[in-house]
Amino acid sequence: MIIRPGITLSFLLFVGPLVFAQSPCSDCLRSTENEMKVCLDSAISVDDKTACEDKRDEQLKACSDGECKIEREKREQKNDFPPPASNKQMNFLHSAVDSFLARP
Repeated sequence: MIIRPGITLSFLLFVGPLVFAQSPCSDCLRSTENEMKVCLDSAISVDDKTACEDKRDEQLKACSDGECKIEREKREQKNDFPPPASNKQMNFLHSAVDSFLARP
């Protein structure tokens, strides 16, 4: 009984980082938010806080135009669908399904 939890735990420790690997886009966005928190913690005046927000906006735009744009383009390319089936192919599929359903 002790072996099973040990195997499960070792599996999760091995596979966990692979499953939760972050993309360059999310890393960029996360680091921007972390820098914003550090900046706001050290901000003294309202102007300092405004400067932190402006810096964050610039970094978010850079992330969006950089790593995130590349990921969006890759994702769009993966979603390319093959051309629709021709009438001849559709007729063949329909006849194959009909003959399969007609079996006793």
